[in-house]
Amino acid sequence: AYIAGDITSAYSSSSTYAKSVQRRMLTVFNTNSSDVPAYFFVYDRVKTGSTNHQATFLLHTAAAPTISGNTVTVTSNSNKKTGGQLVLQSVLGAGEFVTYSGDQKYYVNGKNYSATDDGYWGRVEIKYPKGSTTDQTMLNVMYITDNGKTLSLPAMGFQTDKVDGAAIGNTVGVFLKNTTSNTDNITFTAPNTGAGNKVFYYVSGMADGKWTITCGTQIINVTLDEDDGGLLVFNTFAGKEVTITRNAGSSGSSTDNELPMDPAN
Repeated sequence: AYIAGDITSAYSSSSTYAKSVQRRMLTVFNTNSSDVPAYFFVYDRVKTGSTNHQATFLLHTAAAPTISGNTVTVTSNSNKKTGGQLVLQSVLGAGEFVTYSGDQKYYVNGKNYSATDDGYWGRVEIKYPKGSTTDQTMLNVMYITDNGKTLSLPAMGFQTDKVDGAAIGNTVGVFLKNTTSNTDNITFTAPNTGAGNKVFYYVSGMADGKWTITCGTQIINVTLDEDDGGLLVFNTFAGKEVTITRNAGSSGSSTDNELPMDPAN
């Protein structure tokens, strides 16, 4: 399940705080693990309106989290059989982790909007460095599992001049930095997570048309149309260089909207 769009107008009609907010979210259910029913990628590119403003990722939680390094773990016992865990790993660009709970759970930018106890714990804010009005990248990768499970599932980030991405388990999420549909050829190498010889790649932000993927000895031909929403999906070798080449004469334009898909898809 994949969705993406420009959500700038949700923050400030005058763009005082946010000049641009582009978000893409990818949920992968094909994890090949009975312990992990889903991976969830949230990729944001934020351009603030001032060097004094700070891009911040919010994680609202019903229960108190634990924070260790770049990882936030939330455990819930609402399911009487086992309960569950949400594990978030901040992969690229993260700065400070700050929590708000109790009578400050609705405390935002120096103002407390409510002190009412609604039964929920509060939120974690992942704050990104101030001082820039250029695009800032935020990539957060999550998975869910049963309460009590201790899994070794590190999300490993990587970057090139054209893409940001992360590998976790049998899955590699790749996000084009360009906010329009990409028509350029791209090359990257994702870290090998040790989940197997081959993994699934999900590359978002690609233009419609015919593409050829080369990885080691494998060559894959894929055609994207508007129903694919700019998401290129293929299965190939883990930890090897991947090259994605646009076929000559392929349709599509670098100025096309990235998101022609029906939201129901």
